[in-house]
Amino acid sequence: RLAVLRPGEILLRTRAVTAVEMMSKQESKSHTGPNQVRKEYSSWSQAIYDAVLTADDNGNLNLTVDGGSDRGEFAYFSCVNFDKVNFLSGRIEDGDTILEIQGHRVAGYTRNDVLSLLNYSARNDSAVSVRCVRAGHLTKDLRQFLNTRFQKGSIDHDLQNTIRDNLYLRTVPCTTRSPREGEVNGVDYTFLTIEEFVALERSGSLLESGIYEGNHYGTPKPQEEGLLLPGAHPSSEGKRRRNRSNVEAMTA
Repeated sequence: RLAVLRPGEILLRTRAVTAVEMMSKQESKSHTGPNQVRKEYSSWSQAIYDAVLTADDNGNLNLTVDGGSDRGEFAYFSCVNFDKVNFLSGRIEDGDTILEIQGHRVAGYTRNDVLSLLNYSARNDSAVSVRCVRAGHLTKDLRQFLNTRFQKGSIDHDLQNTIRDNLYLRTVPCTTRSPREGEVNGVDYTFLTIEEFVALERSGSLLESGIYEGNHYGTPKPQEEGLLLPGAHPSSEGKRRRNRSNVEAMTA
């Protein structure tokens, strides 16, 4: 079972540069000029708002969460009952995408992770702050967002990095290349045959996929509970080593 990040725990913010990203950078240099970078989601930054709420006498926030990376989506609020939610400021509405809870950036969290963090905050803090995007301004589809090429340094690109950082604590990228020295199957990557990779891709289980230097790379959806691939064990150590090996590959 995957541990949910709690307030006070160290959040790993190190950017994990995947080979899929490297491939996108190379394609961007060779096929895309500076005026051709897609910016179709840039308007969502104008629809960000903050809300602060408190739990009821039973310690409940009375909020429903849908989506989540295990479903291939951003997490979002649904079926908001305004008669039961105690707002101190701001106002959450149905379909609003959740970006932060108590300052923790949650894009890429599973639905259960988001619910657990909300419930933990409701039990332990006097007020719970959330940062959201109004419905209709940002796609709910994580795969669509992750596979869109954005200008480096933009708010969209930063959100992509947040999603990947959170995904790599919950799932293990897969590849068809051979393991390098010191890499552990199911920790650094899950190493697959081409046939296994193609079957996984066709099943719709990958949030990102691409080819770099002749090898397939992909990021599977996390499962709501447990892991997508048998034997896979996502870890912060694996994430650190993936980042190191990819940087070395990029600069080789």
